[in-house]
Amino acid sequence: MLSFFRINDPYRLIFVLLLLVLVRLPFYIWGIPLTLPELHWRLIGEAMAQGGHLYLDIWDDIGPLSGVMYQAIFYLFGDSRWPYYVISALLVIIQAGLFNQVLLRNKAYKENTYVPALFYMMYMNLSFDFITLPPILFSITFILLAINNIFRRIDNNTRDELFLYTGLYLGIAVLFYLPLLPFLFTTALSLALFTGSIPRRYILLFFGFSVLISVSYAYYYWFDAVDEFHTQFMKGLWRTRKHYLMSSFQLLVIGGSSLLILVVSLFRIYTKARFANYQVKFQQVMFINIIAGFITLAISNQIVPQLLLIFVPPLAFFTAHYILEMRRRIWAEIFTTLVFVLVLGWSYAMFKLPARLSETITYDAYFAQKELLPASYSGKKIWVIGDKESYYESAVLGSKYLNWNLSEEEVTQLDFYSNVENVFNNIDQIQPEVIVDLEGLMPKLINRAPAIGERYESVEGTNLYIRRE
Repeated sequence: MLSFFRINDPYRLIFVLLLLVLVRLPFYIWGIPLTLPELHWRLIGEAMAQGGHLYLDIWDDIGPLSGVMYQAIFYLFGDSRWPYYVISALLVIIQAGLFNQVLLRNKAYKENTYVPALFYMMYMNLSFDFITLPPILFSITFILLAINNIFRRIDNNTRDELFLYTGLYLGIAVLFYLPLLPFLFTTALSLALFTGSIPRRYILLFFGFSVLISVSYAYYYWFDAVDEFHTQFMKGLWRTRKHYLMSSFQLLVIGGSSLLILVVSLFRIYTKARFANYQVKFQQVMFINIIAGFITLAISNQIVPQLLLIFVPPLAFFTAHYILEMRRRIWAEIFTTLVFVLVLGWSYAMFKLPARLSETITYDAYFAQKELLPASYSGKKIWVIGDKESYYESAVLGSKYLNWNLSEEEVTQLDFYSNVENVFNNIDQIQPEVIVDLEGLMPKLINRAPAIGERYESVEGTNLYIRRE
């Protein structure tokens, strides 16, 4: 298989796509349970498709560009999950082609080959939830474009617009997923360490980045929501608590096979192989990207397997380097097969969870729970007062208070008249048909705003309040 992809032929990408479908086929057949992040994106896309404005009518810290993408998907395809899978696969093959082209154009390896695209595709299946469409997957496209510009600058391309475009690419990536902000600074560090560019060009880099952020502020200023945008998105990393849908140790176990391959590849490259000076700089840039990935992991407000996506480009880069440096091609073929078996076998094992693994890895907090509401409430607009979005699995978002971390302060502090007024106006405007009171706040809210008590009645023996006819 390896020898087939060592040929410098763009049509090899067609076979990469076919392999991608084949590798993901078991997940399609088994059926992937709905995860809480995927449910969250659907709720945002549905609310925005129905005319809601992100941050103003929907309180959340998702990136504005991600919100627009989920809005478009829901508008075009409705509530189906298949468009997420198809678009994810298309993005992977586009990124694999882009990644490979970046390495070919900049002569990162001693031979021209499509092996990096092959490994890129493989690592894009490290976890079953890579098949869905997380915001970070959109961002990686623009991270790759920024990496290409770093490589071009190392190759003595000194045009000023290269720095400006790099800043623009990183700005787009951050507007999809804010925790990727460290890549702006590691990019500047890479340029400083390996290119010796003049200060004016670093100013262009940060200017290009700031242009995108400024345009976002201007857009929300037009809708009188600049404070909401700043508070919920730009300050989201510091305002919200870290949400552990699984432990850091569990995340390490899921990525364990790839970590092992990375360590072996790095050891081989830095101890035995010999490269041109510019190729060594490329390797150092990708290693700095690994560091940026760990910083992103540390500052992200959710701990989920999808965060491992940010490590796919450097993983593919160093694994391909290791394989291509093997003198005997038979050993390269054997090692490639072992890598595929290890990574994909581990990925399938993490999904099916044999008895021993199930004691270490649990997805109880990651999967959306089904049938939390009585069947008679299915499809109705609901508002969940509390941090349990699984209630929306069979319902429609009936409040602007989607993200509990962001809305908790206003909803719970009902001794302030302004908070009571805001909550009442939200109920009056959206009129949820069912309110799920997980925090026991409805009695106090009704006491503060008796009009709410006239509109909603408690369902005896439950924490549900339904709107009176």
